[in-house]
Amino acid sequence: MRPVGIIILALVIAISGFFVWDAWRNSGPRIPREAKILINPDVEEAKVVLPHTIDDRTYFEESLDYLAEGAPAPKIVQVIRADRPARVPVPTVVPKNVNDQPYQIFRNWTGAVLVPDLKVVSKAYTDLVTLARVEAHPIEDGRIRVWARVQNLTDEPLLLQQDCTFRMVGSTGLEKPFFESLEIPAADFRDVMFESDTKGVVAYTILVRLYQEDIW
Repeated sequence: MRPVGIIILALVIAISGFFVWDAWRNSGPRIPREAKILINPDVEEAKVVLPHTIDDRTYFEESLDYLAEGAPAPKIVQVIRADRPARVPVPTVVPKNVNDQPYQIFRNWTGAVLVPDLKVVSKAYTDLVTLARVEAHPIEDGRIRVWARVQNLTDEPLLLQQDCTFRMVGSTGLEKPFFESLEIPAADFRDVMFESDTKGVVAYTILVRLYQEDIW
């Protein structure tokens, strides 16, 4: 084969390899542009953005009900407790009512799982519970759905109130909380889920308190 032919063949192989690599790189779940700020903020945005990393697993099996048609499903992690192997509790999803309207399930999750650093997650909750896992699931329209596993650390059932407030791009503060009740049996957990009303979320705060009649 002539040198020119060898060079052309090498270029064809290199270009083909690039397209194969690029297709493989982009074969994962789609992350809407508005949600990418959570994983790749610029220098100025990083000052207010809650940083996330991409995971290929979810701890929230119920989230698959929201998976968009054709979106790749992440791996499911099921928690089995060594202290109580005979009973694996089934988590109860407690969705937040958006604008006081009955909640509906929409299949609009892209399948991407973004996990915040729990050390820097803004949270305000009673020391009777802990957040065992938090995930942000990007929605096709640029909003996010936040899932949290609230673990009861006591040997008594707890009656709580929970909410999640969101901070948007360019906003100076968080939303006003709107609490909903949450019951967790002794030494058990419950999964809760919240949706942002608009796109462009840069941070969020998960709130859990003991039940009370007055407004926080």
